[in-house]
Amino acid sequence: MRAIYPRNHCLPVTRIQGLRRYAFVGDSMVYGHGVSPDQTLPAVAERQMNACSAYSVEAVNLGVNGYNLWNSWLDFKAVPQVYDGLILTLCSNDMELFGRSYNVPYEIPRSPAWEKTHPCGAAIAACFADIAAFCKEFSLPVVVCYYNTFEGASPERIAEILHGLCASFRFPFVDSLLPVKELKLSRDDLRVGESDEHPSPRVHETVGRYLVGKLEDQGWFDSTLMPTAKMTEETIVSIARSMIEADDYTREYTNHWALRVLGIKQ
Repeated sequence: MRAIYPRNHCLPVTRIQGLRRYAFVGDSMVYGHGVSPDQTLPAVAERQMNACSAYSVEAVNLGVNGYNLWNSWLDFKAVPQVYDGLILTLCSNDMELFGRSYNVPYEIPRSPAWEKTHPCGAAIAACFADIAAFCKEFSLPVVVCYYNTFEGASPERIAEILHGLCASFRFPFVDSLLPVKELKLSRDDLRVGESDEHPSPRVHETVGRYLVGKLEDQGWFDSTLMPTAKMTEETIVSIARSMIEADDYTREYTNHWALRVLGIKQ
């Protein structure tokens, strides 16, 4: 039996005035396998979001190692809907409905299984339809980010398929392949280890900045929709206190969050 859990052990249950929360949903790419908590994609994005948003921002890391698209999505549907945006992050093996759970082998490259004519591709499309209906019901903005560093995955073709699928559901699509390629990193610098193809801290940093830039282009942090009052130390401390009282967050977590935000806002 394997233990599966998100990196954020403190999960929100209420909305807090002055705080914007963004859910990062996905597998080990979101979880940040092989890197420290402050080096993950959501952690990098949170710093960037706080830098360009008038609100205080918490990026909630809901990534779980070994999850596929359906696992990630159904888990998210079950949590309290207290988010201001959803960032759904996918990599090449997220179409594997049974592979990592039941040790069912999938062919390499994986791109044929993403095609709409393939049963896995059809399941992906059905999941996107469910996401679209759910997000419309809750007026929840969503963006799909393709984030892949695995070899033998035909990443360009998978990106094309996802781009087309997102277009059909009117989801903004962010392809991280371009900024990663522009880094021109060696294989060792691209990944966390010789036998581990998950992204290195430098790749998370690059993709996190790129992603938030794209979200800003989409109007997620439109200053006309935000308060003009500056986030003061008192306001941020008050939000942190509400996290403890309303959401049962730990003091350790909220102290670290408040210090991060204060370092950016002040």
